[in-house]
Amino acid sequence: MMLQAVTRPADRLLTGGRVLAVVACYLAVLLALRLLLFPGASEDDAEQMFFAQAWAWGYKANQPPLYTWFVRAAETVLGPSRAAVSGVKFALLFALSAFVGLAARRVVGDARLSALAAVSVFGLYFIAWESVMNYSHSVLLAAVVAATLHALLRLEDRDRIADYAWLGIVVATGVLAKYNYPLYLVPLLAAALADSVLRRRLLSWKTLAATVLAVGLVAPHLHWALTDPGGLTANAEAVPRGEAGDTAWNGLGSAIVGTLSFTLPLMLILVATFPRAFRSLPRNEPESDETRRRRLLSRAFWIFAVIAVAAIVAFDVSKVRVNWLLGLAAWPVYMIARAKSAGTSPRAVAICATIVFLVALLVPAAMSVRAVTGPDTCRKCNFFVPYPELAQQIRGDGFEQGAIVAVDRPNQIGGNLRRFFPDAVVASTRYRNLRPEAPSGSGSGRCLLVWNTTASAGRQQAVAWAVEVFGVDVPDTMATRTAEAPIAGADDRRVRLEYLIAAC
Repeated sequence: MMLQAVTRPADRLLTGGRVLAVVACYLAVLLALRLLLFPGASEDDAEQMFFAQAWAWGYKANQPPLYTWFVRAAETVLGPSRAAVSGVKFALLFALSAFVGLAARRVVGDARLSALAAVSVFGLYFIAWESVMNYSHSVLLAAVVAATLHALLRLEDRDRIADYAWLGIVVATGVLAKYNYPLYLVPLLAAALADSVLRRRLLSWKTLAATVLAVGLVAPHLHWALTDPGGLTANAEAVPRGEAGDTAWNGLGSAIVGTLSFTLPLMLILVATFPRAFRSLPRNEPESDETRRRRLLSRAFWIFAVIAVAAIVAFDVSKVRVNWLLGLAAWPVYMIARAKSAGTSPRAVAICATIVFLVALLVPAAMSVRAVTGPDTCRKCNFFVPYPELAQQIRGDGFEQGAIVAVDRPNQIGGNLRRFFPDAVVASTRYRNLRPEAPSGSGSGRCLLVWNTTASAGRQQAVAWAVEVFGVDVPDTMATRTAEAPIAGADDRRVRLEYLIAAC
């Protein structure tokens, strides 16, 4: 009776289409906490606030531009703000959950199990926590991979040109989301071509039309990536370096550890609630659409593993980051399909959902704990830099609009200050391929050169870049000004910015 009382709420949420409403409310709470508890932005969010000041076919060597375009679009409504950049992220987390649920519905044909799949993504640590606090492009990748699976499966019973066009749009979105998207697309397409039903759908002139559409959508960015000095030719600099003496064996080891890390704690939850899903399934199980679709997913994951191993060995990759694996976000769909084939009960489904919900509820609690303890233990303290107070002091010195030249190490100052000076253009010593035009108009001829006092040769860097980008004349005798405020929540730790305000 006690167990039934505990699982009853989850049991209700898995029926009647309520689950996405609950996911939306849950993510809205996390978004509110993200904005209220942390005055500063993460590295990724601050970077996006800097990039989103202009439309461009590309911004950064190792990342496509789609996420920044979404932020730029959000800013047309919300202005340059953390609400815009974080709002995009949480909308994508909702899209991820929704597409996982939709794909699961096509694979298992069961409303309760597809609802469980939709919420189970929040049992993956790197989605439930790291994506909430840090990642951006990887969240978009995860959502697009789930959308690709759904769009592909939808072709089974929908053979209209509009459905192929949608698949082409989704594929183009994936390429514009993350450069490693093809590592997930190719295994999925290869597995689909080995499927008797989907093969007939894909070997069609409509697929060719969808391919032409996708190529047309990504062509402008690919032209930038292949021709701009800040494009793919500079991408090698962004690849993480392994320790001295590391080899592809280290890369294979980190890939295995990363894959296991990515699946936790959901893996343990599924083992506890659906143990038979991890055993060998009967070889003589009757053929059905559900069996065929589950095998399609199995083939896709095995093909992905082979390609990943081959790439690690061929390119001597010595380190694999876990966030590169967020494209495996559709893995819960496969495990739910195995659980159904092995045999599930309504009670086991409710227990699994209850545990996932309880794990998810740890996230807002952990955010609150971090907000309290982080100021005393942080190193770069990106989340806790008191930008509102620092910006107010700078404004009090007479800077309102014009241009900002920021030395963005160790903290990304430029993107964070942009939200307080929305009428200013921002140049950063960290992203030298992006050079905004000098501001024009009444009252805009002022340049703020700003750096953290912990930055090495901060004044020299700021002045040199301001001269190169805006032609600023900064006399050596110009006095350096200071803005200082305590880290939010730790009055004994202070952040100090130095700056100059010059004519430009």
